[in-house]
Amino acid sequence: MDGKQNNDMKTSRYQSVICEKCKCNREARDTILCSQCKKRFDFHCIGLSEKLYRLMQAEKKSAWKCKICLKNQKELKSTRSHTEDKNITIRKRTVSAVKQTGSPKSELVVDISSPLLDSCGINKEEEFEELEESSLEMLSKSEDYSTIKICEMQEMKEEIKELKISLSSTQNELENTIIENNEYKREINKLKKEIEVLKNICQSPIIKNTNEINKGFHVSLTPSKTSKYSHTSHFSPISLKKCDKKCNNLIISLQNKIKESQKQLLNAKKEITELENQIQELSIKLTSQGDKEQLTSRDKTEYNEENNAFTKQNIFIMGTQQCTGLAAELTKSRMNSRYEGYQVTAFIKPFASTEEVLKLCTNLKVDTHDKEN
Repeated sequence: MDGKQNNDMKTSRYQSVICEKCKCNREARDTILCSQCKKRFDFHCIGLSEKLYRLMQAEKKSAWKCKICLKNQKELKSTRSHTEDKNITIRKRTVSAVKQTGSPKSELVVDISSPLLDSCGINKEEEFEELEESSLEMLSKSEDYSTIKICEMQEMKEEIKELKISLSSTQNELENTIIENNEYKREINKLKKEIEVLKNICQSPIIKNTNEINKGFHVSLTPSKTSKYSHTSHFSPISLKKCDKKCNNLIISLQNKIKESQKQLLNAKKEITELENQIQELSIKLTSQGDKEQLTSRDKTEYNEENNAFTKQNIFIMGTQQCTGLAAELTKSRMNSRYEGYQVTAFIKPFASTEEVLKLCTNLKVDTHDKEN
C-alpha cells in the first residue's frame, strides 16, 4: 500500500497542470496550490522565487492563499466586523449598586462579544501574511536581479578577454606588415638601381655606334642598267666585314652580361626569400617568447657556441663571371650532409684580372676552418 501511495505522489508531482493566470501547461512541482480555491499558479506569475518556496515550511505551503482569495476574505471579514460592532453593549453599574458593594471607585464594565476579538486576531494574521508575501516577492526580485548582474559581469569579462586576444593578434600582424613593407621597399630600390645601370649601358657610345652601323649597312639588290646589282652602300666590303665582327662581339658580350645579371638577380631573389623566412621565424619566436622568462646561462652559451661555429666555417669563392651560380650549386650539393654548416660567400667581378682576384684574397680575413676556391 505504501509503495502505491508513493507512486501516486510521484505521478501527481510530475502531472501537467494549467496555470490559472497565464493559462500555460506546467508540471505540478513547478506550481503552488491555493489552500482555499484549490487552483495552481506558476512561480513567475505570482512573483515568488522557487528557492524561497522550497525553503518554506510545509504548514505555510499548505496554508498559502492566492491574492483573489485574500481579497474575498478581507471583504467578508469587513462586513462581519460592521455587523458585530452593532451588537456590542457597554453596561454601567449604578451608583447605588456600587454603594451596596462598598467599592471605593466606580467601575466601568465593558462586555465585548468574542466574535469581535476573533475578527481583530484574523485581521492581524492577514496583515502578517500580506507582509510575508510582499517580503518574499521583494526577496525573489532581488535574487533575480543579483543573478542577472552576475551573468552580465561574467559576459563582460569574457568579452574583455576576447578583445585583448584580438588586440595582441592585430599588433603582431601590424609588425609583420611593417617588416614586409620595408623589405619590399628595399627590393624596389635595388630594381631601380639595376634599371638605371641598364639604361646607362644602353646609352653608352659603343651601343650607339652599333646602331648607326646597323642603320648605315643597307644594301639594295635592285637591278640597274649598268650592272646586274647596284650596291647603294657607302662602305667597302673589307670595312663592312670588320664592322660585322665588332658588332657580333659586342652583341655576344652584351648577351653574356645580360645572362650574368639575370643569374645574379635570381640568386638575389633566393637570398631575399631566405631572409624573409628567417625574419618571419624570428618574429614568431619573439612574439611567443615575449611573456616567458629570459634564456638561462646554459642556453645562452649553447647559442653562442653554435653561432661561433657557424661564423668560423666559411667557403669563399673569388673569380670572374665564370664563377656565377657556383655558390648556389655548392649549397645545394652540401644540403643534408656533414658539410652543411659551411657558409658559402662569393666575390665575383666580371672581366677581372688575376691581380684583382689576388687582392681580394689578401684583403679577406680567413681562419683555419675556412676554405678558399
